[in-house]
Amino acid sequence: QAAPGGADGTARGGEVHVRRTIVTIGGTTSSGFSDTIEVLRDGAFRKAATLPDPRGWHACARGGDGRVYVAGGAIRRGGGSPTPRSDVLAFDPRTNAVTEAAASP
Repeated sequence: QAAPGGADGTARGGEVHVRRTIVTIGGTTSSGFSDTIEVLRDGAFRKAATLPDPRGWHACARGGDGRVYVAGGAIRRGGGSPTPRSDVLAFDPRTNAVTEAAASP
C-alpha cells in the first residue's frame, strides 16, 4: 500500500481514480506548488508527466473519454505570488500526454 503524499512525501493536489489507477496532479509542497503528475501502478507512485506550470488549489475529474481534467486553481512561476487560473488541462493516462482542453477566457 502506498504511503500518503507524493513520491517525495508531499501533499497531493487533485486525486482521481481511473480504471483501478490513482492519478495525482500538482498540489502543494513544502516549497510551493508542484508540477508533477503521478500514477499509482503496481503499488507505487511513479512520475507520468509534468504540468506546464506548477499548480495548486485546482479541481480534477475523470472524463468519460478516460482523460483526467484539471480545472482552475492557481499557478506559481519563479516563486512569485499565485496567479488564479480558469483554464482546463487534460491528462491522458494511456499516453501520459497533457494538453489544453479549454483556454482561459
